[in-house]
Amino acid sequence: MALNKKRMARLLRTFLIALMLCGAIYVLGWSKLISVKTIAITGTNQSSVLINSLSASHIELREGMPLARVDVRAINRISHQLGWISKSNISRNWLNGSVSIQISERVPVATYLDGDGSTKYFDATGNSFSAPVAHTGLPAITFSQSSAQTRIAAASWVAAMPSDLLSGMQSLQVENVDQIVMKTQVTSTDSSSQKVITINWGAVRDMPLKVKVLRALLLRPENEKRLLFDLTNPLAPITR
Repeated sequence: MALNKKRMARLLRTFLIALMLCGAIYVLGWSKLISVKTIAITGTNQSSVLINSLSASHIELREGMPLARVDVRAINRISHQLGWISKSNISRNWLNGSVSIQISERVPVATYLDGDGSTKYFDATGNSFSAPVAHTGLPAITFSQSSAQTRIAAASWVAAMPSDLLSGMQSLQVENVDQIVMKTQVTSTDSSSQKVITINWGAVRDMPLKVKVLRALLLRPENEKRLLFDLTNPLAPITR
């Protein structure tokens, strides 16, 4: 008799524990007692693009849904699939029912045309991406073959180039990491005319010295009619 009572007591405890677990699962997963009250997306003004991408992937994120059903991993995955987002941090606050999504956008340094003719951007680390809005005023690069290495080289070149030389740039051809060729418009020494010159910068190294040598060459009267400046070796530049 005593054994039966103990057995019944254990069964009752097991039942009560299971009942409590089921209740907790219901409250968290289906009940609106702990639901999403607010959704805050910071770090970007393109929050609608992110929301639409989540919706297209059948990932639910809306006010009123159970907070436990917010799929943090899926939201983070979709965020990373959007190339213009470099980092994302998603968090849930169980006390006030808020969902916070912090976004870090990639900062484009230049633009180029992809193989299919679409406009692409890349950042200082060479990451290529499409953007939800057009970025204007960026240098346009032409790659013989776009790769992470050539994009990093181009990004380093842009960072090292003075704004006055960039402003007159008409084209930039990146053949490979060791040959970067620029066409730019410069003003004559007496400021009476302008001309378009071609500059072969070679590889992206010794750029401050190369810029200094170029400025010195442009000031020399004998180079007034020269249209090609090869700075591959800045200690032995070639003009034609």
